[in-house]
Amino acid sequence: MEASRLIDKKYWSQFIQADYKDSVDESVQNQKAKIKHDGQKFEDLVEDLLNLEYGNITWERTKTTHDGNKDFRGFSAEKKVWAECKNYKTKIDLKTLAATLVMAEIQDINSVFFFCYSEINNNTKTKLNSFAVSTKKNIYFFDGIVLDQLILKYRETILPKFFLEFYENIKDKPLFPVAYKPTALCYVERSPFFNGVSDFDMQTLPELQNLKFGEVIGIHIIIINTNLEKTVKSSIELVFSKEERFF
Repeated sequence: MEASRLIDKKYWSQFIQADYKDSVDESVQNQKAKIKHDGQKFEDLVEDLLNLEYGNITWERTKTTHDGNKDFRGFSAEKKVWAECKNYKTKIDLKTLAATLVMAEIQDINSVFFFCYSEINNNTKTKLNSFAVSTKKNIYFFDGIVLDQLILKYRETILPKFFLEFYENIKDKPLFPVAYKPTALCYVERSPFFNGVSDFDMQTLPELQNLKFGEVIGIHIIIINTNLEKTVKSSIELVFSKEERFF
């Protein structure tokens, strides 16, 4: 279940477009609207967040079309980075984001930032992280409540510009920090000592099938801190009964 948002969806109305089509009687009152999320407006928001949070990087916005699976290019003395934006209503899957990381590998990009209005599903985060680890890249997710936290970090700058109604409602109120449990992800890599660059064909433990006798697998565990300004301490405990000898 998706966690409750810090910035309620009603305040995101300016990031939604309505395309109207006339009804049969051509009455304005009976027009039907096709609602879609406004990608350009969302990129405006992300551009401001990038400059505030990563001001040491020079950011360049790409063309609206044929952007090569990234919306922003970033340059600094040490590295090249990309940022990709997805203003989708529903949870985001692997198909939506995979091309960005593949192109980042081809063009030797050091880090990739994903900014998404909705949550990225855990299976997608698992597989993108596995690819990032094998290709020695850094990957950052600002999705759902994590995006809300980043916006509220710069509330005095971002809220009046993009969320004025929300700002008027909270500007005189203290914002109490909300602690979120970290997300734990796990995936299995077959023959971890022999694989080169990883693909996206990673498996979760329940998906692991046809394991051959003596086959070596690597079990990778990823902990994602969903608290923007809080560090978390995590521990992993594997518990087996006396009768358990195999996965």
